[in-house]
Parts: sequence; structure tokens; C-alpha cells
Amino acid sequence: MGSVSLLHAQQLEYKAEAGLSLLRSSQRNLPFWMQANTNGAIGSESNFLIHGGLEGQYVLRNGWRLSGKASLFYRDEVPTELQRDEFFGQLDTPWLSLVVGAKRNRDRFEGLSTVQDNFLIAGNARAIPGVLVEAPQALKIFKGVALDYGLGHYWLNDDRFVEDARLHYKRLAAIINISPRSTLRAGIQHYAQWGGNSPERGEQPTGFSDFIDVFFARRGGDAAADTDQANALGNHIGIYELEVNHRTAYGNFRFYHHHPFEDGSGTRLKNLPDGIWGFYFDPNTTEYTSFFKGMVLEYFQTTDQSGEFGDSGRDNYFRSGVYRSGWTYDGNILGLPFISMDATGLEIGNNRVRGVHLGLSAGRNAWLVKTKLTAWENFGSFRMDNRIDPPQQILNTFISFQYDFGTYGMVELQTAADWGDGFRDTYGVNLGYRISIQ
Repeated sequence: MGSVSLLHAQQLEYKAEAGLSLLRSSQRNLPFWMQANTNGAIGSESNFLIHGGLEGQYVLRNGWRLSGKASLFYRDEVPTELQRDEFFGQLDTPWLSLVVGAKRNRDRFEGLSTVQDNFLIAGNARAIPGVLVEAPQALKIFKGVALDYGLGHYWLNDDRFVEDARLHYKRLAAIINISPRSTLRAGIQHYAQWGGNSPERGEQPTGFSDFIDVFFARRGGDAAADTDQANALGNHIGIYELEVNHRTAYGNFRFYHHHPFEDGSGTRLKNLPDGIWGFYFDPNTTEYTSFFKGMVLEYFQTTDQSGEFGDSGRDNYFRSGVYRSGWTYDGNILGLPFISMDATGLEIGNNRVRGVHLGLSAGRNAWLVKTKLTAWENFGSFRMDNRIDPPQQILNTFISFQYDFGTYGMVELQTAADWGDGFRDTYGVNLGYRISIQ
């Protein structure tokens, strides 16, 4: 970022960015990896994307920092062509970070994974506006033990079945040193959709006592829907996360599992082995000049869902009876992008999938190459009218070439192709340019 010194221990840094992408496909829809996990920037039928933004930070004394960002994108073949991307202000201290507005989750896998953050937040939709309080980094509480936490409240202000629904979020994780070079992270992340106005069930409870019920996943009161009185108030969804990180002289190795749950059977692990099982290698580019930049290998599955039969079966991931739009924002799936909407676009359709994924990146000097290869099966869902038997077999491929001209910007060429059952072979190309001023 560019910088302007204001006081002896204070500094203002800023960056402006703009870009243009031109997209073409052999079919009406773009190939999967050309539009999935683009944070809602590119629609499945878009032909172009124009984006721009301004961000800055003000560094204070004693490790405090103020920052913010405002960005927009404009593209065609989507319901709303001009939309905000990110729009937030942030305060960071050594022990707390406060975010107000809409901010993307950090991409922890450098664009190589099936998700940007985890099973529930893939980067497949725009950032949701809200307020988040979290740890800026893991906070040491004992020797060899650190704690990560987060608590948020968001507003689902898109066009959805239950208008003005709210979204509660919390996470808690322990990071334990299991050897001088290795750490274990074990935690839980929990979301709950609640409140709002349903066209079928009317206004949903939003009082403080209702928030407490949502926070602890307790049954709703008399004003709640019948299903929320029998189960928990709101639509609850979460993951257990387990990660082992091992540092070597050659780079960092990460082994991880994100286990989804939407009810008691999921929290009791009856839906194993559903979720994402992955490996990520991040080479040490500080001490070694390496052509190889990173690798992700993943297995993902959502076919078990605690079984097809019994009271605890058919977890029906990302779907909800009361909150019919499900785990979406702006009509885009928030989590694992292979789960999809039904033909009406109003609720979750296919949510039983299984596959393997490989992501690689390499580069030298101003060049960077990324490639993704995903082979997966679509089983539809457990609903009799939506089963796919035998399953639909699909192969998604993607490769991008980037060249950085420094102050003159960066050019990127993407190519992608999809092959599979039930649709025509699809080939696409994306030529993009972006420049930043700082």
C-alpha cells in the first residue's frame, strides 16, 4: 500500500484497485470453476465484469489499527447488475478485532481449495453485512495453548423467502502445541438463521429471550413455528473443525477435516464421514526460491446425512423448512459450491455429492499459474422426486496464467472446461486486467 506519515508513530496507508474481465463460453453457462467461489462477482451466464475499490488503514500506537474498504462490481446476466462487493470498517487491537459492515472471509488456501475458508463459507456468495467481534490472532492462555474466538450478528438483506432474516454466528477453537513444530486446532463454528417475516408463518420471534434460545439452540416459545417449538428456534448449521499443522524447513503441511452438523445427529457424528478431508502444502518461499507455490488435495462428501431412515436421518444439508431459501445469499450457495438450488431457484435441490479435488500453483518471477481439477458425483437428494441413480458424474477443470507488470497492472488468462452426464461439454475463457494505485 502507499503510505503517508501523519505523526511519529502513526501512518496512513491506502490502495485503489480496478479491473475488467471478458468472459466467453461454448454454452449458455460458464464452466463451473470460472464462476464458482468468485464471491458472487460473476454470474453463471455473465459475459463481463467491471470491479473497483478503495481500501486503507491508519496505524496507531501500541499495535492498534483502523482500516476499511469499499468496493463495487458491475456485470451482466444477473438480477442486480451493480452491487457492492465489500463495504466495512475495522478496528484491530492486540486482543480484539471489530468489523462493522460486509467483509469477505480470508482465503486460507490461496484459491486452490474447493472452499475459501471452510465447508460453510466457500466464497461462493457476496459478503453478508453485520458486526463481528473476534480474536485478531490466537490468544495465548496457557503455555502451549491458545484460544481463537468469534461472535457475530448479520442481516440477510437479500431477496429471500423469509424477508429480513437474521444470522447469528459464533466460533471457539483451541490451538495446542503438540510438538515444537506441530499444532493441533480443534474447534466449533455455529450459525443460526432466525427472525424475519415469513409469507407462510408470519413474523418470527426476535426478542432478547428468543436470541438466548437461538444462542444455545433451545426450543422456541409459543410465537415460534411449530417445528421450532419441537426442535430448536431458527435454522441451525455448523461444523466441527480439526486441523494439524506441521512446520518444516521446506514449508508448512496442513491436514484438516470440516465436519458439518445441522441437528443432534450431526453433533453426535452420526453423519460421518461427511464433510471435507484435506491436505494443504504451503512451501517456504522466504528461504527457498521455489517454482512450486502450493498444493491442495481434498475429498468431500455429503451423501451420508445420518442415514436415509429414522428420526435422525436425512439431515438435508443447507435446506430449511421455515427458512426456505436455505444456506444461501443472493441466490448463491454460501458453502460447498457443489450443492445447488432446485430448478425453481427458490430452495436447495441437490445436496448429496461426493468427489476428489486437486489444486496446484507454480510460478517464476512475474508469472503465476494455478490449476484446479475436480471429479465428483451428484446423487441429487434423498427426496424420491430428486434422486439421481446412477449418480451424475462430472469433471471440472480450470487453469489460469497471470503475468504481473508491476506498476502497469496484471493480466490474467483463464481457461476452463466441464465434462459430465446430463449436460453438453462446456469450454470457457476469461481474459482479465487489473491495476492498483498505492
